[in-house]
Amino acid sequence: MKAKDIKNLHEKTIKELKRLLSKAQNELVKLRMDQAGRKLKDTHQVLKKRHDIARIKTIIREKELSE
Repeated sequence: MKAKDIKNLHEKTIKELKRLLSKAQNELVKLRMDQAGRKLKDTHQVLKKRHDIARIKTIIREKELSE
């Protein structure tokens, strides 16, 4: 995720972030299934997706604390 994308995440509401979080978690499950079935060429995608999920969760928590 680029810095520009991270800044855009900070501008979104908690509801939008939670929607993005569930989408990212579903993508992670699909990536893990592909990895287990040896269909995934770039295995680093799993790690990237986990980092994206952590970023989204962190931003959600920051917004919850600021309210």
